Amino acid sequence: MSSRNKILQEYLRAYSRLIVSERTQEDGREIVTLSFPFHYSGSHRIELTVSPVDGGQFIISDQARTLGELGDAGYRVGDDLRAKVEDIADKFGIRLVKDHLLLDCVAAELGKSIQQFVEAAKTVGDVYLVHRIRTPQSRKLVRRVRDFLDRRHVAYLSDARIGGKIEKHPIDVLVPPNGRPGLAVAVLVAQNTHILAQAWGFKCQDIRDVKANEKIKIGLVIDEESGVWSSESRAILKDRADFLSTKQDLPLLEQELASEGIV
Repeated sequence: MSSRNKILQEYLRAYSRLIVSERTQEDGREIVTLSFPFHYSGSHRIELTVSPVDGGQFIISDQARTLGELGDAGYRVGDDLRAKVEDIADKFGIRLVKDHLLLDCVAAELGKSIQQFVEAAKTVGDVYLVHRIRTPQSRKLVRRVRDFLDRRHVAYLSDARIGGKIEKHPIDVLVPPNGRPGLAVAVLVAQNTHILAQAWGFKCQDIRDVKANEKIKIGLVIDEESGVWSSESRAILKDRADFLSTKQDLPLLEQELASEGIV
């Protein structure tokens, strides 16, 4: 057996042991509940149910657990939030019925569909459940951004929110466009930096999808003291934002903003 096959076999064997399954009966049909070794940001495992329906098809459901996680985290699960979650789920081919995420599939696509469903549930959770952490270091970074804007006599809003196509997003410093490009700056602090990078990759795109924001540049400042930012995480942010900076790069950020006519 080649090393490649052995590695893959060992991983799949370990992964299968980490999946917990349970069979139940409902209306004469067998329902299988699967619990995966993937977690929402609230540390709860992602669970779904798979049940057969007529015509040799299956239906996959989260049994309203995803919206339940958002409710437990303090979100008001109303029509607006449902619409936003539905928009994200739709990108995975998943529909939202009441509070339930649902996916129909045929037997031949069951494995692929289950994986697709897990990714969708985790994406929704990551977008909404990545908490903004404030540390002394992050407050210093925000203050330094404000300081160089003050030196340039640029008017800005602190702790603002900017509307995206799906959601409003928290911004530490917002310079409204006023005859020159605007600027939205967020300082990113997290221990799980990759999840935060993925979430802000979505947030940046969501902001750009609104025509009214086309004159606003997005600047992200990452806090390297709170966690390790991998090259992959940086690549996500660099691809989505107009400016990506660290504490050491802030003087360069000021120069970039000046060259863009923002300050």
